[in-house]
Amino acid sequence: PAREVAEQKLLQLASELDPLEQKIHAIQEEMSQLEQKIIAEARAVFCTLTSLYAGNAGRSLEGQSFDAVIVDEISMALPPLIFLAAGRATRRVILVGDFLQLPPIVRGDTPVGDARLGKDTFHLAGVARDLKPNPDHCHIMPRLEAQRRMRTEIADVARHLLYLPAGLDLHDDAKRPQGKSPDWLEFLPANPLVMVDTADLHCWSGKQPGSLSRFNFDSATVAVEIAALAAAKLQKPTGDSAPPIGIVTPFTAQRRLLTKLITDLDLKDWVVAGTVHTFQGAEADLIIFDSVLDEPYWAARLCNPRDTSDVKRDLNVAVTRAKNKFVFVGSSEWLNKHAKPVSGLGQMWQFFKDRADLISALELVKLERFHRVFDQYVHETGWSVPCGQTGYTFEHLDETSFFERFAKDLNAASDSIFGLAPYFGEYRWPRIQPLIGEALRRRVRVTLVTPPLAEAENRSYVDKVIQNLRDMGAVVVSASGVHGKDVIIDEQIIYTGSMNWSSNRGRSEEVHRI
Repeated sequence: PAREVAEQKLLQLASELDPLEQKIHAIQEEMSQLEQKIIAEARAVFCTLTSLYAGNAGRSLEGQSFDAVIVDEISMALPPLIFLAAGRATRRVILVGDFLQLPPIVRGDTPVGDARLGKDTFHLAGVARDLKPNPDHCHIMPRLEAQRRMRTEIADVARHLLYLPAGLDLHDDAKRPQGKSPDWLEFLPANPLVMVDTADLHCWSGKQPGSLSRFNFDSATVAVEIAALAAAKLQKPTGDSAPPIGIVTPFTAQRRLLTKLITDLDLKDWVVAGTVHTFQGAEADLIIFDSVLDEPYWAARLCNPRDTSDVKRDLNVAVTRAKNKFVFVGSSEWLNKHAKPVSGLGQMWQFFKDRADLISALELVKLERFHRVFDQYVHETGWSVPCGQTGYTFEHLDETSFFERFAKDLNAASDSIFGLAPYFGEYRWPRIQPLIGEALRRRVRVTLVTPPLAEAENRSYVDKVIQNLRDMGAVVVSASGVHGKDVIIDEQIIYTGSMNWSSNRGRSEEVHRI
């Protein structure tokens, strides 16, 4: 239509909308007044600390006061928000929490902010000092010394890490049943503490670009498949009941990967994945702890003696979410090398070596289940190999389209993979390594040609890559001056071009698939 006609139509619509918008505003105002009336007359109001001042809830609670204010999980609460909530009380403030669980999360970059906001209220008030109760403090309150969530063996981990060193009793309530686990957990060892060893998988960790957050595809596969084995024995949960299975990980990058696998495999009604921080206050019959840690990295916050106190608080929360079974997923080989007893993870690992039942990941999760997950992994864009054509096919790929094509072909390989790899990069290789490992487990022959270590810029990393490949059964040949980036799959598909398939990230290079 002509511009004048369209403008006239818009004016007409605006005149029709105006009274409707006024009516909506009046209804919203009436709803707000009703909400405030309901709150004022309620015997109890439940809300988050944030809702006291933010969003629609904040507006409804504005100006409200209460005889008593009870704040739960105060170890994680930012002290200013506790102060704000306390200001709404006219007679009494009751603070509830555990100073041996997580402190507040602070996303700041100033030392003052970290020092004041990152310290929990127990320590700021002097109720606790260095993760121990301060007996001289006048505001010590009655302690809840009996736990009735966990089986004794699981509670023993928490006692060993923190409660006994702090001089605190954490005995089991007599009403907590200590019989065998539910029938749907019988595929796991009877011991409530289980160590699933990924050493035979020769896993490879990667780092999320631009951060220190790590991911590990093989350990994620193991964790999700254990959850799937348990979920297969359960009816679909109904209503608002919490999922009976939780997967806890220390790293945000791994949480994203776990969540995607859970969704892709249609397990989200039974399983939830999250970091330690998202699980505080929750519980599940089965908790799977995906440690992620493996080659090529030897350092980690969990194994740093300087972070022992904070790490033990993290691990305390992870362990105490479990009611009947706690499954630790990790590499015994890596942990024996790097998780020393002076670190938080090292103390937990030493305890598990003495108390937990150890089972190989390959004994528990059969190879065909790895194939199932890897097939999902390379189908993430819905791409499939062109078929029904005569002669050869030719595709021109770039940085954004290469990986899905390449991953599909590696996953479909049935006989051989031959590649020239002049570089191995820590951001690309962690996505390729699990696919190479999966091919080797299918008995596909893998041969890679790479320059000698003396020619590598990141010599330490490349040395670990080569050792990992050889441990998995690949043939790695050194050849000076290698610059080609070709890969031949089953002697039928060749990738060739300027893009480094084993290291490329964020470069405007290309590759041809023939």
